[in-house]
Amino acid sequence: MPISAFDVHQEADQLGCGRSDRPDNPSLWTTERAVAELAAVRSDLGLDVFHLLGQSWGGMLSASRPYMELAPWMAICPGAAIMLVVLGFNFLGDGLRDVLDPRLQSL
Repeated sequence: MPISAFDVHQEADQLGCGRSDRPDNPSLWTTERAVAELAAVRSDLGLDVFHLLGQSWGGMLSASRPYMELAPWMAICPGAAIMLVVLGFNFLGDGLRDVLDPRLQSL
């Protein structure tokens, strides 16, 4: 069924983005409230299964697994980013060890 067939317009607003109820009250910023709001959105949309993926390279890599044959770049891009960051930290650690290790300076 196309979206235009629905005559009901529902709007969701995140807490603290300007139009939500009481964004300056820190007592509303709780995990319990976030879970309750997510459950309300799920029930309003009629979703039985809901996958909430984090915004990380590992999450992108995991989400791209079913599409590896169809769109390999979906896995290559986050995988290459992870590899480059790990390699960069490895080189940084090696450089710091070379500069700061007193046992290597006597050689």
